[in-house]
Amino acid sequence: MQVSGKNIVGKLSFVTLFVMLMAKSAWAQDLGVINNVSGNVFIYSKEKLTKLKIGDSYSEADEIITEEGAQVTFSDFYDHKFHLSGSGHLKLWKKWSQLIKGHIWIQSFHKKEVFVMKTANAQMFYPSGEGIFSFDQESGKTQLLVVNGTFTLNNLLQDHFTERVASGQFSFVDDHYNDGRPRKGTSIGEHSFHKITSLFRGIVPLLKQNIPVRKNKTMNSQSRKIASVENASMRVKRGDKFNLNKFYAKKLQRVKLVGKTKRRQRKPLPSSRVKMRIFGRGKPTQAQFSQREKSNRRKPASRSRGNRAPASIPIAAAKGRKSPSAQDGFENSLKTEYSEQTRHPSELNKLIKDLKSYNQDYNIAY
Repeated sequence: MQVSGKNIVGKLSFVTLFVMLMAKSAWAQDLGVINNVSGNVFIYSKEKLTKLKIGDSYSEADEIITEEGAQVTFSDFYDHKFHLSGSGHLKLWKKWSQLIKGHIWIQSFHKKEVFVMKTANAQMFYPSGEGIFSFDQESGKTQLLVVNGTFTLNNLLQDHFTERVASGQFSFVDDHYNDGRPRKGTSIGEHSFHKITSLFRGIVPLLKQNIPVRKNKTMNSQSRKIASVENASMRVKRGDKFNLNKFYAKKLQRVKLVGKTKRRQRKPLPSSRVKMRIFGRGKPTQAQFSQREKSNRRKPASRSRGNRAPASIPIAAAKGRKSPSAQDGFENSLKTEYSEQTRHPSELNKLIKDLKSYNQDYNIAY
């Protein structure tokens, strides 16, 4: 049987065209659709960067990029909804994706399979539920917050480092923390939870009432109160005014009575029966007391300024009387003998006087 060359060429071209169409359809298979866009959001597909808008579709190997302050919401055909916040970058595949940077909120309604999302140093496995996944390029830290459900987080290179994170808990993978092991699931505080969720505008948890976040202590609970006042205010009915003076009136009266009854009485000291004698001039009379007050009174400066003597002249000499030192001959002789006593011999004292009188002038010129 002879086969013509035209038939062979036709069959080969048909097979080639079929293979190319199959490869193109497999490569360009749509994964989902864009639901909402806020700000400038771009998609990098087939080596082209275009701006996204609502209703656009995306396929495998496409990359979604958000500017700072922007946000995009998209869904796939596996019952997943994703919310990518500002300054985010995500690369998409069929059943897994790679978060290059930023924060993404995942809401999964698929209950049969487990999907994967990776970063540069960690990977997360998520069934049904919702959680917030983030990666910081500067610090190299991957963080997971589970809003609802149970997710699994492990190290990308050492997958035996695994941690299961339950609802209301967070964990992270950092190469500088615990040799890259995921942190043990820790309950997140209410303030931190609202801080993270505030990155996504208009997005709320699906089961808000079932999130077991840890309540932060308020300032009122930390401040100390008087136990009696707090208990009394609890006993007062709502709508009634609580009067603190009336509440403490009976207690104050009781404290006064107790203070009177338990007041200490001072006992008199025992007498020693020892006679005491006081020697002196006796108690001064009224005349002596008044005369002493007059002598102690200070005279005005204007009167005493003209009669004031120099400080070098004793007061007694200024008044024309002899000083007590002049009347005491023993004291004068003692001062004379004391002044004649020297610490050194007469030759050394003379030398000291000569040295004191010598003017040390070391200047060259006059």
